[in-house]
This record gives sequence, structure tokens and C-alpha cells, in this order.
Amino acid sequence: MAGELSGEGSQIFPFLSGGDFLFRYRPGFFDLLLLDVQMPGDDGLRVAREVRRSDDGVMLVFVTALSDYVFEGYDVGAAQYLLKPVDRRKLKDCIDRAKRRTEETEKLYFPTPDGVRGFGAREILYLEASAHQTEVVTGTGRFVCREAFGEAVKHLPRDFACPHRCYCVNLLHVWQLQKQELVLVSGARIPISRRRYAAFAEAFLQYARREL
Repeated sequence: MAGELSGEGSQIFPFLSGGDFLFRYRPGFFDLLLLDVQMPGDDGLRVAREVRRSDDGVMLVFVTALSDYVFEGYDVGAAQYLLKPVDRRKLKDCIDRAKRRTEETEKLYFPTPDGVRGFGAREILYLEASAHQTEVVTGTGRFVCREAFGEAVKHLPRDFACPHRCYCVNLLHVWQLQKQELVLVSGARIPISRRRYAAFAEAFLQYARREL
């Protein structure tokens, strides 16, 4: 239902359990969390408390069949409770509120074949050199930027770093750093050159410390 109501440009990430989610969680990556209160293992309230230790900004919405739980999540700043069966209109309202919040984030602008296009800084996964142009890669597609890679990366804020001469990655989306490549939360794999490994690892460490 969330997928149907989110519309174009949104990504839905399902998780098998609270533990599975916390294992892959990165502060600042998600805009909206839909948490079932009662789950095997880590229930939704415990997951929310863990999230709030490092992320004050993400919007939390609890889903439950029992109205008794409605007052238990105020300490984690829950935006809303949705009682099962979930009302489509109320869920759509939660999604729209989350979208409005993300639209207020920093915008980055790039010249494309269709004119200047703006991207939310958080939605960009990475930039990739492509001949004499650059591709801006988001969770929903690849967009041609009519600038050379060296010029395009000048627009990027400090939370981007280059693990390779042909790639510049949004550190928000990095899930795992390995010796020869890094893995994004989306599953994408980006090569990392030996010469740039130390500098990129240091940039990623500094970013992670700020977020924690």
C-alpha cells in the first residue's frame, strides 16, 4: 500500500524483522519509518528507541492492531499511529508529510539535456564520469549532466567523497567499505582505488562520527 501511494521517485525498503532493519540502518538515510508495534524479536517500540539514539529527524509512524499502544511511543516522537486495518487516506497523509519535509532539504542543480535540473542532496547516490559528461545516479534512475566530471563534483557538499577518479559517492548511502569496493545501502557496488582508499576511509569515518 505504501508503494502504491508513494508515487514516482520514492523507494520502499521492506525488512524481515526489527533486527534485520537495525543491522542495515544508517542515520539520515530514511525519510519515513512504518513500524509495526508487535513484531517477533525486536518490537517496533524498541526499534524506534534505537533509531532515536542517532537520528532525530526521521519521521516515525507506528502501525498496530491494538489501541492500547497508542500512548507508549511519545518518548520517541512518533508522528502518528495507524490502526489496522490501515486507512489508505491516513497513510497517504503520512507519506505526503514526509515528502514535504524532504523537499525542504538542500537542492543541487545540474545542467541536463532538458535544462537545469534540481536534485535533493540526499537523493543522489553518486556521480559517475561518462565520456565528457557526468551521470547523476539516484535511487530512481540515471540522469545525464552536461558537465565534465571534474566540474560537476564542484557542486557537491562535504558529505560526498571520491573513492575512484570516475566516481563521487554520497557518504549517507554507504553501507559497507571493503578493500576494493564499497557497498551502498541500495546494493550498488562502487570500485575504490588503492591510491584513494586511505583518504576515502578517513572521510567516511569522520562522516560516521558526526552522524553518531
